[in-house]
Amino acid sequence: MALVWAATLWGIGAHASQLTIPILGCIACFSIGCVIPVLYRKTASGFERP
Repeated sequence: MALVWAATLWGIGAHASQLTIPILGCIACFSIGCVIPVLYRKTASGFERP
């Protein structure tokens, strides 16, 4: 998922236009929005209560 995010940011930088910025920006926001809860769940499971 991080590679998708990196590719969309690269695409925005390399091919900046009125069409690519909103489309790739939406994909970048969606991908990072999916990764953050997964990372939180993985780190929170390491702090289980006794």
